[in-house]
Amino acid sequence: MSRFKLPPRTPDRTAKIDPPEALEDHDSGPSLVATYLATVSDPPRESGPSSRAVEATDFDRLGDHVSSVLSAAQEAALRIREEARKEAETLREQAQQEAMACAEEAREEADASTAEALRLRSDARQWAEQARTAAENYAADRQSGAEAEAQQILSAAERQAASYSDDAQRRYQALKMDTSLAEDHLRELASGLHDLAVRLDNLLSTPPGEEESDRPAADDDSLIDALGPQHAQNEESAT
Repeated sequence: MSRFKLPPRTPDRTAKIDPPEALEDHDSGPSLVATYLATVSDPPRESGPSSRAVEATDFDRLGDHVSSVLSAAQEAALRIREEARKEAETLREQAQQEAMACAEEAREEADASTAEALRLRSDARQWAEQARTAAENYAADRQSGAEAEAQQILSAAERQAASYSDDAQRRYQALKMDTSLAEDHLRELASGLHDLAVRLDNLLSTPPGEEESDRPAADDDSLIDALGPQHAQNEESAT
C-alpha cells in the first residue's frame, strides 16, 4: 500500500482548493476536508447578505470538493482492488508453479526410492538364495555324517546287545539251575518239617514217665537229615 502514497502537499497548495483531477495527489478524504476548513475559516467573517453569500459559495465549493474526494477515493479503491487482484493472480501462479515443482521433485524422489527398494529386494533375494543353498549343503553334509555315526552307534549297540544277550542267557541258565536246586531243598525241608511235626505230636502224646532212652535214635538223625543244608548253615554261623 505504501507505493500508492504521494508526497505531502506543499504549503502553497493549502491556500487554494484543489481541482477534482488533482485529488489523486492527496492521502485521504478527511485530511482534505480538514485542510479546506482551515483555509475557509481563516478570513474574518462579515455580517450581512454578502457574508451569507460567501458562506453559501464556500459550502458549494466544499460539497464539490467532498464529491471529488469521494470520487478519487473510489477510483483509488478500484485501482487498489485491481492491483490486489493482479497480485493475488501472480501469487496464485507462483504457488502453482512451486507446487508443480515440489510435485515433480517428490515424484523424482519417489522414483529413486522405488529403484533403491527394487535393488535392495533383488540383493535380499540373491542373499536368501545363497543362504538357502549353503544351508542345504551344510544339512546334506551333516546328514551324511549323522547317518554314518548313527550306523556306527547302531552296530556297536547291536554287538553290545548280543553280548548282553549271551551273558543274560548264561545267567538265566545259572539262575534256573539255582532255582531248581532251591526247589529241591524246599521240598526236602517241607518233608522234614512234616516229619518233625509228626514226631512232635508223638512226643507230646508220650506219657511223662517214659524214659528218653526209649526213643529211637533214628528220630534225631532223621530230623537232622530233614533240615539238611539249613542245619549245616546254622552250625557254620555259630562257629
